[in-house]
Amino acid sequence: MPEKIREGWHLDKKVPLGLILALFLQTITFVIYLSNLDGRVRNNTDGREVLTREIQDNDKELTLIRINANARSVTLGQIGVQIDNIETILSRIEDRYEREGNRP
Repeated sequence: MPEKIREGWHLDKKVPLGLILALFLQTITFVIYLSNLDGRVRNNTDGREVLTREIQDNDKELTLIRINANARSVTLGQIGVQIDNIETILSRIEDRYEREGNRP
C-alpha cells in the first residue's frame, strides 16, 4: 500500500482516448456556455437600467400632464362661470328690451 501512495496520481492506459476527449469537449462547452450566460445577464441588467430610466421619465411626463390637465380644468371652470355671467347679462338685456316694448 505505501508504495502506491508514493507513486502519485497517474492515468491508467485502459481509459479510452475518446472518453478523455469527450470530457475535455464537455468542459470547454460548459465554459463557453457560462461565458455566454454571463453576457446575457449583463445585457439584461443593462436593459433593466434603461427601462428603469424610461419608467422614471414617463412618470415625470405623466405628472406634468396631470398638472397641465388640472390647470386646464380650472380654466374651463372659469370659462363656464364667465359664460353663465354672459347668459345672465343677456337675459337681463332681453328682459329690459321687452319691457321697453321694443320687441324684434
